[in-house]
This record gives sequence, structure tokens and C-alpha cells, in this order.
Amino acid sequence: MPKSGAEPVQDPVLAREVLAAAQGASPLLCAIAYRAVEARFGWRGRGFASEPASGTAVRWALAERPAESAVPVLLEALEVTDTCVRGIAARLVAHARTQSATPGLLRVLGSARPEARSAAALALGLSGADEAVDRLIERLGDESAEVRGTAAWALGAIDQERAAAPLRPVLRDPVADVRASAAQALGQLQDRTAVDALSQVLRSDQEERVRQAAAEALGHIGVKEGVAALTGTPSQTP
Repeated sequence: MPKSGAEPVQDPVLAREVLAAAQGASPLLCAIAYRAVEARFGWRGRGFASEPASGTAVRWALAERPAESAVPVLLEALEVTDTCVRGIAARLVAHARTQSATPGLLRVLGSARPEARSAAALALGLSGADEAVDRLIERLGDESAEVRGTAAWALGAIDQERAAAPLRPVLRDPVADVRASAAQALGQLQDRTAVDALSQVLRSDQEERVRQAAAEALGHIGVKEGVAALTGTPSQTP
């Protein structure tokens, strides 16, 4: 989201950014990107040239649920330095939902590398792993802001009520992205006891993206106090 007062990013700028990122990508990743864009618009694209093995890999990445035997490979990839590799591996291992996936992700959640911990938290949220809630709550106090923010998002995605109380203090985190993730999660949890805190964020947080997240959370929660905060009108007690 653009900062308050900033000019909106124009389509030509975004187009150049996307195309620049595609330069040097492997044919396999290009093929996956083609299919992802086509799927977004409901297209059925024409065939593309690729090696038979690459074509199989594309179909696997976009359609197949990874087998148990693939999970160790994907978990190992969460520890690498390449951001794209970690992101792809996190999404694939979340999709696997095999017997070893969640225990493996919980191990990576304790990694010495903050990037790996964040990737594991993302995968746990995407997979909806209820058994990860307590470990993700612990990561709300992680030294890495990236990990704290991803853990907050994941707790909202898993949608377990007991995560609400630990999330409320995160609305005061010193990092804006973490506060925004906490607000989003509380809205996802529809935590009515967070209405006052979210209303305060909406009125006073210095960052527009945090205020926007608080507004959306109040909209999700939907109680009269939340509506009053959104509209700026006092709530009436019957």
C-alpha cells in the first residue's frame, strides 16, 4: 500500500519491475510463472517448449500434492539463502500436509536463521496446523521482526481462539509491519475483546498501513463498538 501522500505506482513501473525480475530465470520457473498468470485469468494457455522432465515438474508444482518423500527436500530448502527458493518451498510443503510435514516445520521454526523461521511460520499458517499454535505464539516474541509478523499472520490463518490474547499486545510492536499483521490476525479471529485496542490503533497509529489493517479488522469483527470506531460515531448502549 502506498504511504500517505505518495504518488500511486503506475502500471508501466510495475510492468518493468515484473519483467526485470523475469530476466535470467530458468525455463522451469518461467513455465510455472506462465501457468500461474494464466490461472489467475482463467486462461488455458498454448503449449510451451520445455524438456519433458521440466514439463512434469511444472505440472507437479502447480497441481500435485507433494508426496512424503519430497518433504525432506522441501524442509531443507527453507534454510537456504535464496528468498524465492524459500518461498516456493514453504508453499509446497504447506500443500503436502503429510505425516512428517508439520513436525519438520516445527523443527525449522527453531532454526538459528530468522529467514528459515519465518518461512516455517508461513508454511504452518498456510497448512492450518492447529498443533503449531503454541509454538507460533512463542515466536511473537522473536528477535526478528520478520518472524514476529509472519507468526502473527499464521495465527490468524490457523484461526484458533486461544491465539487472540497473545496477539493483542503485538499491536504495540515497534515495527509497523508486525503491528499490521497482528491487527489482521485479530480481525481474522473476530476477537471482540480486541475492539478497544484496534480502535485505538485506528485513531493513533502513525502508519497508514497499520491503521488500514485495524480498520479492516474492525470490519471483520463487526460489533457496534467496532462500527462506531470506523464511522467516528459514539456507540449507544441500549
